[in-house]
Amino acid sequence: MPKTLYLIDGHAQIFRAYHAIRSLSSPITQEPTNATFGFVGMLLKLYREYTPDYIVMTLDVSGDRGTFRSELDADYKANRDAPPEDMAPQVDRIKEICELMGIPILAEPGYEADDVIATVCRAMAAHDDVNVRIVSRDKDLQQLLGERVVLFDIHKDEVIDVAALEETKGIKPEHVIDMLALMGDTADNIPGVQGVGPKTAAKWIAEYGSIEGLLDNLDALTKKQREKVEAARDRLDLNRELVTLKDDVPVEFDLDESAATPLDYASLEPMFKQLGFHRHLRDLEEITGETAAQAASTPKPQAEQSDALDSSDASDSFGGLFDTVETTSNIEDRRSNIHDYPCITTIDELNDVVDDVRQAGIVAVDTETDSLRPVESNLCGMCLAWPVDEGEVKAVYVPTLSPEPSKHLDAKTVIDVLRPALEDDAIIKVGHNLKFDLNVLRHAGLHLRMPTPPSAFAKASADETRKPSPFFDTLIASFLIDAIRSSHKLDDLALALLGHEMIPIKELLGTGKKQITFDKVPLDQATAYAAEDADVTLRLRDQFTSKLKVMGLDALFDDLEMPLVEVLAQMEYHGITVDSAELDRQNEAMDQRITELRREIIDTAKVDFNPDS
Repeated sequence: MPKTLYLIDGHAQIFRAYHAIRSLSSPITQEPTNATFGFVGMLLKLYREYTPDYIVMTLDVSGDRGTFRSELDADYKANRDAPPEDMAPQVDRIKEICELMGIPILAEPGYEADDVIATVCRAMAAHDDVNVRIVSRDKDLQQLLGERVVLFDIHKDEVIDVAALEETKGIKPEHVIDMLALMGDTADNIPGVQGVGPKTAAKWIAEYGSIEGLLDNLDALTKKQREKVEAARDRLDLNRELVTLKDDVPVEFDLDESAATPLDYASLEPMFKQLGFHRHLRDLEEITGETAAQAASTPKPQAEQSDALDSSDASDSFGGLFDTVETTSNIEDRRSNIHDYPCITTIDELNDVVDDVRQAGIVAVDTETDSLRPVESNLCGMCLAWPVDEGEVKAVYVPTLSPEPSKHLDAKTVIDVLRPALEDDAIIKVGHNLKFDLNVLRHAGLHLRMPTPPSAFAKASADETRKPSPFFDTLIASFLIDAIRSSHKLDDLALALLGHEMIPIKELLGTGKKQITFDKVPLDQATAYAAEDADVTLRLRDQFTSKLKVMGLDALFDDLEMPLVEVLAQMEYHGITVDSAELDRQNEAMDQRITELRREIIDTAKVDFNPDS
């Protein structure tokens, strides 16, 4: 059975992805990813649904004005604007991903990617056991169609072969060049016969065989058609030269080197996570049959491990307000700073925690629940973290609901022991989306209150030192510092700012019908996951505190944003009171007014019609 070479028209596919998906960026590096995301999706579909035997991508490397065609015609593509600024870095990312996938990239200065494709097609004539699918719908490439060469629109799963060309346009591949020369190409700034599009051009070439045949039969055209062809006559030879693809480009192509290799989850996972391609990671799992845990258990040489996020790390170029991000190139090391967190299961241990928190004067608080609705959830446990030495953090998990209730304290006991410390206004409470935790704890019987500031934005006197808020929400701090960041999730911030990959919740709870609630998670797994949340939150607070001050946002954060956290939490917790009788009265009054207005409109129009239309 013949094998298939998939020949990807790189820039055509990249531009298609760029314009199909807008305003997408990495939650980790903040670099634009719309074109990269769409292009990678196309590649994954190719591997998943078509299982290529060989695969190659071609790229333009000389720009619109740097090829031999510009020497033939100074106006060739001179009408084109410069590519969007956010395109070039995405092309570089795509090249990196192709390298990770083992996809060779062919390009040659002075020529266009279409010429490279034509050259590869010519070389493939010697391999009669391999068919070629050009992944593109570019009309210029129709001149390359043959018995074993077709165009393939992977997005629509459509194949254009010789038969389809004849059926739709009535011409053969050898006629395409003359058709293109007649119709011209506004995108490439090639003027053709005025008013002649693909249908008319194809009809004339099908009828007369060539441009020369058409010129010999101008009398068969209408007067206007004849005049337009005559006006463009001197241009047609140049047009034909411009649209003819070169098939002798001095590019190195080796079919064996283009053999498709199985995708490697471990190699691609770091890049996909860095770019925020979580959906593509699921597709990659489906294609490779591997999960992150399975990939991590397979040892790889150190050189391989460090290649994936090499010197092209986009955080250097796209860091924005977070341009001091410290990242590591080794995904296997990203959980190296996970501590062996203790699980607090006795009153003595919990009292020691309270003493430590009081001494530190600050604690990160995170709650684990069996529901995402705080006022309806049961408290499964509390995660606490506090600084112990400069740069060091101690984090613990205090379970209250688990599959092993006899091994730990109950919720009431935990709340009673922690209450004096957590309700102490002198101790700073740190959280990520504190509003949620405030309501979970309130529902469990513990109320973290924030004292009302004397006056928001009140200027401190010369001898008065401004005090920070007793609350610190890292979610809100992140938004204030970089509002355009595409994600402020704790996992994404940890990877972006701390170079640390957190344990995903789905590893504990699962997904779909088999998903469990947190109270069913074994204690050892729950402890590692939960304590890590508080640990990371406290570390992020250290970074955000200095950034807020440098940016002059600390007063806004402390005096307005943080007091609002408790206000909004109370609103969500208590809800609002609705007078249903008053709503009914207002509804009746509005219905009456609508009827009056409808009557006035009809009377003014003096005709009977439906105003609602």
